[in-house]
Amino acid sequence: MPRDLPVCRVDELAPGKARLFEDGGVRVAVFNVGGEFHAIDDRCTHREGSLNEGWMEGYLVSCPRHGWQFDVRTGVCATLANRDVARYPVRCEEGTVFVSLPDPPAAEGGAAGDGVGSSSS
Repeated sequence: MPRDLPVCRVDELAPGKARLFEDGGVRVAVFNVGGEFHAIDDRCTHREGSLNEGWMEGYLVSCPRHGWQFDVRTGVCATLANRDVARYPVRCEEGTVFVSLPDPPAAEGGAAGDGVGSSSS
């Protein structure tokens, strides 16, 4: 089941800006495009440049390493077919931006939630 995780307050991410969000080894770039929030994988599929550090032009973010472009609404690579990044649902509630991430994969040898391969605090 997906997890809705708080990223930041709406007013902390200005239009035209991006922010890196990390959870359990997943790096997510969150963008504000004219008051609309979008989230995609942070790693470019070409040479793993950090997309949250790229420059924005409309809905396209350009990788800071070699300029590959991705549509922040869909994750589709505008530079080369079939090199898309994952897209994550975003919602804003009570002034907070939330990103919905899938549950982490189950630990080897056990199903998710059965306690195998995990520790309790």
